[in-house]
Amino acid sequence: MITARAPLYAHSASRDVAAVFDEWTPVHVATGAAAATLQIPPWVYLGLAVAYEAIELAHEYPSGSWIFGSKAHEWDVNVLTDLASGFLGYALVAWLRGDQANHP
Repeated sequence: MITARAPLYAHSASRDVAAVFDEWTPVHVATGAAAATLQIPPWVYLGLAVAYEAIELAHEYPSGSWIFGSKAHEWDVNVLTDLASGFLGYALVAWLRGDQANHP
């Protein structure tokens, strides 16, 4: 649940605080855009993105990641934001290309 104390943005150095967005959000948008550019079907992209988030969460739980430099595992809302921002990038490129078949 989002509380008044949860910031909208957090840098990885402060990842022990729950945040909706972080410095990786633009990377997720770019990844979705790249998937659409490569014409990867949207459901394949969704499957890969969900699998990545599950692996990342398992790697970071409970004490953070030595790979990503986080102090705690990702907040559930941030995981959903990562997935949504990836699909935003995918949908934007698909829309700009006029590719009706690949809209998520």
